[in-house]
Amino acid sequence: MGWRGKLRHIHETKRRNFFLAVSEVKDDAKKLAAIYGDGWQKDLEIYGSIDKYLEKNIATKPEEEVFDEKFTFREIYVPLEVKTVNSHGEIEQTATPQNIQEWAKTILLDENKDKQVLFIQAGPGRGKSVFCRMFADWVRQELHPIYTPILIRLRDVRNFAANIDETLTNAVGWDFVKTDSGWLTDCNTRFLFLLDGFDELLLERGASNELKVFLDQVAQFQKQAAENNERGHRVLIMFAQHSAGKSEA
Repeated sequence: MGWRGKLRHIHETKRRNFFLAVSEVKDDAKKLAAIYGDGWQKDLEIYGSIDKYLEKNIATKPEEEVFDEKFTFREIYVPLEVKTVNSHGEIEQTATPQNIQEWAKTILLDENKDKQVLFIQAGPGRGKSVFCRMFADWVRQELHPIYTPILIRLRDVRNFAANIDETLTNAVGWDFVKTDSGWLTDCNTRFLFLLDGFDELLLERGASNELKVFLDQVAQFQKQAAENNERGHRVLIMFAQHSAGKSEA
């Protein structure tokens, strides 16, 4: 983690703890609470909603049982090794295999690559969705609130809006989104969007223009996020390929 990331982690942790402290002593510190008006209460509610989302939708994923079996995803998870691909999507055979989590973590925290969407491609049944579960929970434990993981199954997105902000808002649907129209432009919160199941979406809907437009929107979203301090988000997309590999776009 670079020095900017460490400073951001310290800032966000202190900010959250401050709001919690003011909330706990509100009756004995009315003057202090009054300085921040109703804004601090709204922020506290948003943080609370985010924490509940992480607890219910992220922390539980590795502990879910695999189909009807009596073992969990965490118990069977084996970290994948991956290789880079070239601009044509072909595996670079001479590339050194890397641990998939270490690769994703390195790219995510590299401040010089913040304009890049993280693409991970692999054949069907190779563990893409399981990795999404495990990596999202790792980000929750180790990087939040520097990055807050949001896991989205693309096949559950019924309608792709004209702009990606609206699509993401509808896909998440929690109070921290519904009650805050500026949730994507809050400079104090950065999200890592893990978009899983693009291959399933293709099977359901085919290579429609709607999906092509969505991918263009993702690329533009990532570029704008890197150029705007209020939108420092990152996107990771999982999709199927006949041969396993990974790439940065």
